[in-house]
Amino acid sequence: MEEGFYDVDVKSLTPTMLYEDGNVKNKKETDESNNQHNDLLPGAHGKGVYSGQGVVVYSNNGELGPKALVQFDIDAGSLSEWNGKNWTVVRRNQFVEVTGPGGIYGNKNPETDPIWATGWDHKSVLLGVRDKASGWHFFRLPKASHSYDGAHGWNTEWPRIRDVGTPQQPDYLMTMHGMFWGFPGTFTASNTAGIRPRSAYLKVIGDYTRWQDQLVFGCDDSAQREFLNKRKAKGNLEGPGQSNSNLWFTSINQPDQLGPNTAEGAVWLNEAVKANVPSEPFLFAGWPNRSAWVQNNSDQDVQLTFDVDKSGTGKWTPLQSLRVGAHKSTPVIFNADAPGEWIRVRSDKSANLTAHFSYSANDLRSTTANALFSGLIFRP
Repeated sequence: MEEGFYDVDVKSLTPTMLYEDGNVKNKKETDESNNQHNDLLPGAHGKGVYSGQGVVVYSNNGELGPKALVQFDIDAGSLSEWNGKNWTVVRRNQFVEVTGPGGIYGNKNPETDPIWATGWDHKSVLLGVRDKASGWHFFRLPKASHSYDGAHGWNTEWPRIRDVGTPQQPDYLMTMHGMFWGFPGTFTASNTAGIRPRSAYLKVIGDYTRWQDQLVFGCDDSAQREFLNKRKAKGNLEGPGQSNSNLWFTSINQPDQLGPNTAEGAVWLNEAVKANVPSEPFLFAGWPNRSAWVQNNSDQDVQLTFDVDKSGTGKWTPLQSLRVGAHKSTPVIFNADAPGEWIRVRSDKSANLTAHFSYSANDLRSTTANALFSGLIFRP
């Protein structure tokens, strides 16, 4: 937890502290982490750790300082790895889960099995996969909610990727930014097909597992601490007198039956883009209604091309192109039958650009009021 590291003898359980957590010497008096920012492991809120492929991977999802409490788009958190001699910062973004197909038991083939990491920035969700030969590869997914944002990292507790199937039939469930995702256990750098949205939720989920024919979630929905939720809109209302969080027992298919899987996210957001350098891949499959909004903030026209990876094998083909005038913006509609696991964007000129995707499911709700509300009187 946080950024304390310990070596533990598996026979005697004797611990040896390797890196001290900043909260050890500093009394916790505020919602801000006491961890001191350091160049070795940037960030102020350690979250996950996993090993494989000859490295130890560590994630951090928060940042220290006053800016982190009010500004959501600053540098925050990190994904780092240790090769037995040195630490390397892989990516300076907020990361949470680090795991692999073997989950808490460890990968069956640790030298070759993939390592997965989830995180985010102010634009969209980040998904990383480590390949033994080619290193880290990163992809982007849309967000179902921005309630989990914040450069301080205190609003994510705790996204996971867990096998909720059976020993005979693995079935991975991912939680990230208010969405349940179907996650393929076969996900590697060369086989990225199969991630699908299931449904959105309004909960704070810490962890989960399969138990017999049910799913059990450990939740943190009602915590005594308000953390940073002290907005004027709340007036003088305070948090609960005591924490009331508990276990949530559900059916196996509950993750498909909650909120609509409407989601959105960006690959570029008012940023300098180099000519003919494609964006990171953004998830494209899984929604019947898909669109994008692009904006050209530069002084010259640009031609934008959307490419798709149809099968998740890294082979990209053009889907459609459009020209966007200087200081102009335009919507982009994708056909419902347009193929592709992933989509990316590239510009024919260097420019300051925004490319934002919006996805939604078909709305199947009825306009007829449910009988549950028949006892209510509506007054204009």
